[in-house]
Amino acid sequence: MLIQFKNIRFLLLVLMLPILLWAKDHKSLHPAVRLLDQHGTPVIQSGEPVSTDKTCGTCHDYQYITAHSYHVQQGRNEFFSKDNSSDYFPDYVLSPGMFGKWCSLPNRLLAAHSVKSIEDFDLGTPEWVQKCGTCHVGGGPSELDRQNRRYDTVDEKDVKGINPDYFYVKNNQLKKWDWQKSGVMEMDCFLCHTTNFDRLSRDEMLRKGQFKWAVTATLRKTGIVTRGKNGWQYNRQLFDANGFVSADVLQIIDPTTENCAQCHGFGTSGHQSFNPIFSNNILRGTLKMGRVFSPEFISESNLNIKGKDSLNFAWDVHAERLVSCSNCHYSVNNPAYNKLDPDENLGHLKFDPRIPDVNLYLNKPSHEFAKGNSCPETVADHLDNTMRTCQDCHDASQAHGWLPYREHHFKRLGCETCHIPIKKMWAFETADWTVLKKNGKYIETIRGIQGEITDSSALIIGFQPAILPRVSKDQFSNYKLMPYNLITSYYWYDQSAKRPVFTRYLKQIYLKKDKNGQWDYKSDIIQLFDANKDGKLSKMELRLDTPEKVEFIKNKLKEMGIAKPVIHGEVTPFSINHNVIDSKYAIKDCNVCHSPDSRLFKEMELAQYVPPGTDVKYAEFCAQCPDVKNITVKRSTGLFFNPGPLLKCYYIIGHDRVKWVEIIGVLSIFFSLIGIVIHDIIRVIRRHRS
Repeated sequence: MLIQFKNIRFLLLVLMLPILLWAKDHKSLHPAVRLLDQHGTPVIQSGEPVSTDKTCGTCHDYQYITAHSYHVQQGRNEFFSKDNSSDYFPDYVLSPGMFGKWCSLPNRLLAAHSVKSIEDFDLGTPEWVQKCGTCHVGGGPSELDRQNRRYDTVDEKDVKGINPDYFYVKNNQLKKWDWQKSGVMEMDCFLCHTTNFDRLSRDEMLRKGQFKWAVTATLRKTGIVTRGKNGWQYNRQLFDANGFVSADVLQIIDPTTENCAQCHGFGTSGHQSFNPIFSNNILRGTLKMGRVFSPEFISESNLNIKGKDSLNFAWDVHAERLVSCSNCHYSVNNPAYNKLDPDENLGHLKFDPRIPDVNLYLNKPSHEFAKGNSCPETVADHLDNTMRTCQDCHDASQAHGWLPYREHHFKRLGCETCHIPIKKMWAFETADWTVLKKNGKYIETIRGIQGEITDSSALIIGFQPAILPRVSKDQFSNYKLMPYNLITSYYWYDQSAKRPVFTRYLKQIYLKKDKNGQWDYKSDIIQLFDANKDGKLSKMELRLDTPEKVEFIKNKLKEMGIAKPVIHGEVTPFSINHNVIDSKYAIKDCNVCHSPDSRLFKEMELAQYVPPGTDVKYAEFCAQCPDVKNITVKRSTGLFFNPGPLLKCYYIIGHDRVKWVEIIGVLSIFFSLIGIVIHDIIRVIRRHRS
């Protein structure tokens, strides 16, 4: 039997040898790719930009993929209407995705298709592609207008009125965009499916309005294309006679952590060391939630982290165990991740053999990725809670023998609450749009670092997440406590027009161009804010922290036609689900929560100051618990989050006290003692009588 087993093993080795030898010289199983332009001509002949529609679409259904991808559509296919209205978004929001939704961080509002004048026009689609395209994969609104016409095929005479898909604002004037010159940005498949992507070159093309070259620029690091004085040129040595490029040169792959990390926060699949940041052009996932998804030990990073030498564990234990983003956020029609649909399950089925065909999947791979339910991420809500959860992989009952009342804890606590006890990274705290920096951006405050994030010597101290109730998967009557980062935004709001004030009005109030063409503050602004009279405005000085400053800017806005300007404050919770630490370092001390100094009730600083007269509210579309009120506390030292009202539906033993229960308890003890005394007196009296 042993000899037979050895023979089989030897036979398998012989059969695998050719495959191993082939794999040694080939980095990709993908066949060679013929790079075509939008007319279907090999780019090596035409010299035109690469078209992923024609190139990748040769084998994969490009139209299906772009139609089934919320990364592509970004709400474009979910625009609100009379038949599809929103219950929680204000009327000025056009869609639940970043193409149409107003968010207090970018503070830009996409113009509605019905816009009639520049007074109601803030952001046109061309500028959206320029400014927002850096974190969006292309296709969708970067390729097709709201009538599903490809921009560069639309005749100028067919553009009626102020169509926001064809106009933009420059120098406070409406301008028509030349789509024939810029071209469109098709879905950039290479951004996620190659290892040698060049996001910076791609971003440069977007900023310069050369949209059609953005996809090609992504390939610069492969050597296929270079940029010279005369523009982009292809390296003929890497093409064969028919215009094909080897997949080894392209390095076509399944998406890795590095691909996702381009937009979603710092992340690696290998043990690369993290270095200090020298640019404010950082990744939003890290900025919003302090997210770092890497197997590297924190103690081995090059960051200046407090107590780093003792942090002998990975940034994320899942990354350390070789879990990648797509293992949890997989394509919903990927046969490898096929599972029973609870809405269609017959009840008696343990396994459904009707698995999608692999060939069909390769032709029509849905790019609707399984997702969770982070409250600010409102796009594609129909896919909420489709991703793998902790419970899908882990049996908590087998690993928490030390925990009393386990099932009750599992019902009321999210795993992340104990397994992400602290973030050893900085993250956003405040975005103040009531004032502007010279570059026309908000004044930001970052929590978890003593200094600026671009200062390599600044000490990173990290932060403890706020704990909020959150609706658990498929159980809207059941709330679980989960960790969050809370970001506060201040912005001007026009009560008359019932929408945020456009940033361009504030630029006219605060900024002017100097003799060198550089932006600088106007003299009256310097006079108003310059507390130390040095002729410059520091970050600490740029604050509307007195009624006089607020009134000055308010009057300026009124002079510009803003009828009723007021300052709004909004607190948005961003759920923390990454940076899970090794179980050895998770919370295991009951007193952390069950004590008068309970971690659950710790206040979190939301802002270092509050503009006078500002009403700060929890973002309406993010409400996690019914009847949310009084969640913020204003003090002379700033604005703080008070978790008490949100946790009123919980009773935390060791922390909470109910007065009537205590009174009953005291009375019970008192009357028990009285009863004992009376009983003893009666016994003594009876004994004396006898």
